[in-house]
Amino acid sequence: MAIPMLHLLVLIVPVFAQCPSGSVSLLDNYQCITNVQCQNQAPGYICYNGICCSDGTDTVNTVPYGGYCTMSNQCRVENAKCLNNHCVCDNEYSYIGQACIPVIVNCASNEINVQGSCFRKVSYGFQCEHVEQCVYEGAICRDGLCRCAAGFVFDNTKCLPQITPGPASCQQPNATVEIVNGVVKNCLYEPCKVGFFCEYNANFNNGQHICCGNDANDIYGVVRMLPGTDKPLECSAVNSCTYVHTPNCVMSPRYGYKVCCSTMIC
Repeated sequence: MAIPMLHLLVLIVPVFAQCPSGSVSLLDNYQCITNVQCQNQAPGYICYNGICCSDGTDTVNTVPYGGYCTMSNQCRVENAKCLNNHCVCDNEYSYIGQACIPVIVNCASNEINVQGSCFRKVSYGFQCEHVEQCVYEGAICRDGLCRCAAGFVFDNTKCLPQITPGPASCQQPNATVEIVNGVVKNCLYEPCKVGFFCEYNANFNNGQHICCGNDANDIYGVVRMLPGTDKPLECSAVNSCTYVHTPNCVMSPRYGYKVCCSTMIC
């Protein structure tokens, strides 16, 4: 197949530049810097030592350590790569003798080796650069912090799938759950109001302390008030309350004295 006319490149090329054994140059040592320059002119050619050469099998694994290269597969030494047109050891490898061998990094007990460098081991919520630093199951390093992936929660040891919370319920069937502003109160941090007691519910919100009981207003009777005030009418004897709706004279723990009440609890 005829090769189209080529524009000559003005480059400085070694005087004795030549293609490796088994490869032929393009148009009498067509000069290049990158593989793309060669491939734009004729498919199957690469830039080798400043000239375009056919990409024959003999160009692979022919360049010694430190030699001139254009592609990593030309480097003869195992675990080497082509960097800045020279065959050098890949990351985490060091050239010793005639081979690139793994670099052994001894990190402290509270550190971990990541890509040849030591980084501090951390737990949930601490700063990180690599996920390997996060020393718990299911960890991710997101926004510079050790976290759990979306849909998972941390249980102080590992990340667990988040369970969609169902409605909170109490151990006693006739008890109700204390709710404040539409949210179930956590009695681990806030006291329960009168008539409610704190208990642990393992099934709600992945485990939470909740307030269970009955509203105090539901268990107390109606108190007879002094006309025009919010002060209860005080009584002394059992039969001293002569009112139809509040006939019981009982001791009230809320007010600290006997009051006229609709029931026996006020």
